[in-house]
Amino acid sequence: MPNYFVFRVDYGNNFPFIYKELQSGRLRQGWGGNGMDIRSPFDVFLEAWKNWETPTENVQEKYNILSRMLQVQNGDFIVIPKVSLEHPVSGRYFTILKSKGSYSFSLPSGINDFGHCFDVETIVSVDYDSSGAAQTISSAFCGYQCSVNRVASDFVMDAID
Repeated sequence: MPNYFVFRVDYGNNFPFIYKELQSGRLRQGWGGNGMDIRSPFDVFLEAWKNWETPTENVQEKYNILSRMLQVQNGDFIVIPKVSLEHPVSGRYFTILKSKGSYSFSLPSGINDFGHCFDVETIVSVDYDSSGAAQTISSAFCGYQCSVNRVASDFVMDAID
């Protein structure tokens, strides 16, 4: 049985890059500069963070949130709010992806961020109000505010199916 996740991506200045990566079958997550592979212990991640930017008190929390990515396996479903592969800007739609593997870490060429990634297959991009199932999924987004969330609701999982 697959697992279900909601990932929030960078909807700001880096969105065109995120969008292009999704079109190429890669989901990339931020807080991932050089040496920040979450398969490493926190102290290694923290040292890499110090080389990336000045650490704040919530680096441990960010590491814990990102570590949820290690739970994603081949065939799991990932929902990305505000993203449609039919529109190059964020809006009132979402995309459902299927993981084609597990977590990997590789920095994109010329960018010292977004190293956390998955190969993905796009299942569907829909408007928030396009169906009852889409409304169930989109209404649950307020409960999934972290960058990486594991879906616990049977109603949301059924709607994603």
